Amino acid sequence: MPSSNDSTAFSTERLLTLSVPHLTLLLSSLLAVCIGTTYLTCVGEHECQVFLPMISDTWVYPPGTYLSRLTLSMVAAGLGVVYSAFYYARVGAGSPARLQAALLSVTHFSCVTMGVVGAVCEDSKVPSCDVGPFAGIHNIAAILTFGIGTIYAVQAVCSLPRKAPRVGLSLLAVASLVSKARWLPGNLALTIDRNPAVPLLEWSDAAALILFFPMYAAACCPDFSFGYLRSHGPLPFCQGPLPSLSGPAASTPSPLASWSEKGLVRIVQRMVAVTVSTTFLLSWADGTIHPRSAWPTLCDMWVSPPSNIISRYMVCLGALLAAASQLSHLLLSNVARARTLRGFGLYLNALLHAISLAGLFGLAVVGACNVDEDFNLHSFAASAFFGLHLVYFVLDAIWSASSAKASTNAFAAAACLAAAASIGSHALAPHLVVQLSANGTAESFGAICEWFALLCFTVLLSTSTDAFDGLGSIHLALSGPGTPTPPARIQVDIKQQEAFASALLLNEDGSGLLVDRCVAASC
Repeated sequence: MPSSNDSTAFSTERLLTLSVPHLTLLLSSLLAVCIGTTYLTCVGEHECQVFLPMISDTWVYPPGTYLSRLTLSMVAAGLGVVYSAFYYARVGAGSPARLQAALLSVTHFSCVTMGVVGAVCEDSKVPSCDVGPFAGIHNIAAILTFGIGTIYAVQAVCSLPRKAPRVGLSLLAVASLVSKARWLPGNLALTIDRNPAVPLLEWSDAAALILFFPMYAAACCPDFSFGYLRSHGPLPFCQGPLPSLSGPAASTPSPLASWSEKGLVRIVQRMVAVTVSTTFLLSWADGTIHPRSAWPTLCDMWVSPPSNIISRYMVCLGALLAAASQLSHLLLSNVARARTLRGFGLYLNALLHAISLAGLFGLAVVGACNVDEDFNLHSFAASAFFGLHLVYFVLDAIWSASSAKASTNAFAAAACLAAAASIGSHALAPHLVVQLSANGTAESFGAICEWFALLCFTVLLSTSTDAFDGLGSIHLALSGPGTPTPPARIQVDIKQQEAFASALLLNEDGSGLLVDRCVAASC
């Protein structure tokens, strides 16, 4: 966050945003479609009974298990944004900041447990669900996810203002609470044979929470939005909530938390480093791989527990964040490319980035389906990821030649050629093995190429963004209600916004009076 001495003014421009209520509705719809689709496929393949299997039973066999891993990782990430919007809205409305901060931490933890629910299926008898000593982690994560969601729903209804629509929200919160009867002693085994009402209660609980959160978002934060903003100055990474001030109609959004395109790239790079290094060490320790005799491919490290749990969660989430960074790059590069190629620059730039997004979907499938579960699907998805990004980075480097720094462009071109050689060798001759020493120690040539291709991918994400330095910046931001347009003589700057945020957070009763005094003093 910029220091309080920084008085650099900033302005923002909405590019591609979605209101928080619509985002919440989208996430709930995705989850509902996932549950419905996995139920139909499970029943259609005679793996589940028609009425009613446990929801987790529909996520045991493919394609349901792959779809649940993909969907829950995306929905969990989106819910993290939604819960943050709830925090800012409720503190801005006068709720104690410390209480809401504690609730925010707990709800963000439930987003992690939701991702774990998707990453680990329940039936330990099925090879794809085998997580070794972590056999009970699915049930624990599911209880935490449902439990925290219900607790939040109940306290959210209790804290609603009198004028808010309470009846529907109250009924849904009570329905979710009553559904927790399936956790009473005797039902904890969560088996249909012991109590046929257990799956009915679980479906009721899921339906109540899926309906609750879009309705609550519409009542709690109708003026909040999430999406891409163009900034012509620095934006804070995270700041205190700014209430909607009285005055003229709001004209610009008030960014509450933001991630620049370079910030998103750094997050993805760190996730790649953590995932690969952690699964490499764990797989080496449990004897799954033997790097001293043969260098492993990435998929070799993602087949045994707990490495398979880590890869399912981190790779799917990393692909989502990489897609967010690529959308940032699309909006940033549009500035320089709009008038190129005889006016077709915008369309061709969108097509180029669509290639990258398709490749990232392949990466998400790689995380959702490991090589032991479906070799053909995993291999096709991996080839799509590496191959499509080879096309993307080469074309992007050529197109950026006129605007990029010479050193950056030269490095990008060299890295693309190296990636082409490694991917081509891996695809055309994966059986080749290079003898590296006279004592018989060997490493897979294809595996080395795959590792190098992944390194090129993570580095080129940065170099492709560096080519457009000086054109402003794109931020993926959570924004509150727009601040009223100030008089022409007043310039709202970073220092002033930090004063507003600090005043609100330090005001013990949460009334925001100190903020009003700051506004009055500045005007």
